Amino acid sequence: MLRAVLVLGLALASGAASAATLTVTVTGIEARRGGLICAAVWASADDFLERDRRAASRCQPVGGSTSTFEFELPPGRYAALALHDENSDHELERFLGIPSEEYAFMNDCDPGLLPPDFEDVAVTLGEDSAATAPSQGSGCPAATEIRFDY
Repeated sequence: MLRAVLVLGLALASGAASAATLTVTVTGIEARRGGLICAAVWASADDFLERDRRAASRCQPVGGSTSTFEFELPPGRYAALALHDENSDHELERFLGIPSEEYAFMNDCDPGLLPPDFEDVAVTLGEDSAATAPSQGSGCPAATEIRFDY
């Protein structure tokens, strides 16, 4: 079983005091499966997991075992999800309502059958490049990473 890790790196955007760069790196990708690796970011609990209310999102073809995404965002609280979109249709495939493509949330959150709460997977992106992870709750550890289980 291969594992993938989503690591969040936070740094100031060069030349912009009111924006910061959220770097999302997905590693351990099973490249033989092909398709796309996608990352999506939400800025509030009210918007969380609503497709048309993402703060940012991007997909790129699987080109190896690692994919990196950079998002220029204002300081604030953000939650991210990564998806291995094997059929490249920009949708999370489901069979009988259960996802059939690999996806994961940051903070290594695996809440079971229901999606996690925004606060359990959010980090604070500050102008000073500091990342603050949530306190442990709902079975989600206070860490800025996620893992895929293929």
